[in-house]
Amino acid sequence: MSEIPSNPVTVSQYSYYSDKNYPKRRTMEDAHVICDPLIEIEGHIYSLYAIFDGHRGRTAAQHCAKIVKDKIKEVLQRKDEEFKEMMQDAMYEMDMSLKENGIEYSGCCGLLCIIEIKEKKRIIHMANCGDSCGIIIGTNDIISMSEEHKTTNEDESKRIKESGGMIINGRVSGDVANYTRIRSIII
Repeated sequence: MSEIPSNPVTVSQYSYYSDKNYPKRRTMEDAHVICDPLIEIEGHIYSLYAIFDGHRGRTAAQHCAKIVKDKIKEVLQRKDEEFKEMMQDAMYEMDMSLKENGIEYSGCCGLLCIIEIKEKKRIIHMANCGDSCGIIIGTNDIISMSEEHKTTNEDESKRIKESGGMIINGRVSGDVANYTRIRSIII
């Protein structure tokens, strides 16, 4: 964890914008969730900000946006796991829910941001799966909170091949298990 000296302000005080990337796409394939606050557990207040980048349609992104609040609430209430494992569990459970609901053609990447208020400090936890990217922009600094899982990334390419996957024309052919990177900072 890194400490950032600043005056914390929640994201809900700002606006957001999304773009369907016209003319490449005729419909919006992405989905987002803002839930501030989401849940309070033992004096800790958690807020959720999530973006799901739809691939080959919006079905998977919309499904994940619909279930993410309940999945995050469920994993946050587990007391025997580290935060990293809880976030990985939430991503894995959303992936399994896609399969259980027959959503196989459409897929999505995800970026989850959980802001935890603990003893007057805000702890920002971010997790990403796929090519979604999260950054924090401060007055004097930009902090990368995620690592995109792209085939051009040497470590990701190696992980895909070691998992039995193939890279053809810069894309993954076949199913690849979720790989989630978690990072937390205190502000």
